[in-house]
Amino acid sequence: QQLRHEQDRLVRLKHEHEELEKSVSADRKHIDRLQSVSDLTTKLVERSQPGSSYPLTLEDCEETWSILQSHYLQECKLYELSKLAVPVVFPIIAKALESWDPLATSTLPCDMFTRWRTLLTDGRHFDDSVVPNQKAMPLYDRLVWEHWMPKLRQAMQGWNVRTSEPMIELLETWLPLLPGWVTSHILDQWVFPKLEREVNEWNPTTDPQPINIWLHPWLPLMSHRMEPIYQPIRYRLSVALTNWHPRDQSARAMLMPWVNVFSQGSMDHLLTRSILPKLAECLSRELVIDPSDQKLEPFHWVMAWSDFMPRQAFVDMLDKHFFRKWVGVLHQWLQPINSPNYEEVIRWYSEWKNLFGSLSDHPLVEARFKSVIEMMHHMVLPFKSV
Repeated sequence: QQLRHEQDRLVRLKHEHEELEKSVSADRKHIDRLQSVSDLTTKLVERSQPGSSYPLTLEDCEETWSILQSHYLQECKLYELSKLAVPVVFPIIAKALESWDPLATSTLPCDMFTRWRTLLTDGRHFDDSVVPNQKAMPLYDRLVWEHWMPKLRQAMQGWNVRTSEPMIELLETWLPLLPGWVTSHILDQWVFPKLEREVNEWNPTTDPQPINIWLHPWLPLMSHRMEPIYQPIRYRLSVALTNWHPRDQSARAMLMPWVNVFSQGSMDHLLTRSILPKLAECLSRELVIDPSDQKLEPFHWVMAWSDFMPRQAFVDMLDKHFFRKWVGVLHQWLQPINSPNYEEVIRWYSEWKNLFGSLSDHPLVEARFKSVIEMMHHMVLPFKSV
């Protein structure tokens, strides 16, 4: 039994020896890995120093970072080795950006930032729509904020707002590479104020360039951010229309670009306040209903807006300022004392009705023409076939 006891003890000793050897081997591998990491990072730091005989290049940094992340990812995370990018990599990228003109060659550094976005995030994903804490800013965000943004700010200072294409192309090119909060900052704090200032200086009556030419290209990028400047635009448009006359079709060309930009309610309000009264005045004062010598120009000026105006408001205006006097003239013409030519009356009625086009189907317009038919039947019995 003592022999068996000794045999068991030897087995335990052998097992402990094997475990110790495994532990020593693991420690040795760990030490070797740490040594390799140390060698790689030490070289980076040494070669990044001013006056180094073998200056560090960005390609060298990318190669080293790739090695660290593919072979030593655990150590990278444990010791936060990515932070070495700030003193080692960022200055090299900053140097590469010195001669970059963002508006002239927008895509030039894109490949560089694409690579370093992958290398600096360690495969992690962040909520980039939230402005990060300044002290805990992700490295890639910091790279963009500290070295890319100053170049954009410089370009913004010399940018002519009315030359929108280069700036839009620049931002659209970089949008996939920018953290969401950076994009929001650019659009809210830099782009919008410049657009707003330019809108406030715009005068539609004297400016030879329509505002939509340089402002509308921003709609896809700015979207709802543009809402605050629509009210000043509508105000200036309404002021510009103060002395407008319906014979001048330039107003339609000025307003048409905004149909799908302003909300329906805002556009309808602008039209009913600034255009509709002018149309009503034109019908009341300039359209003379004269079957013997009918001048239709004022009527055509007004009807040119029929597909543009709020339909019901436009029809109500016609009812008040056209139909009342048109029916009055017709009623007077049909008086026996005037010896009306009934065929001429029918032809005159039909010609006027045809001028209404699709508006003839509107219930109110249809009712007015129907009432005229009834009036003619009542006043002239031979008109049963009308």
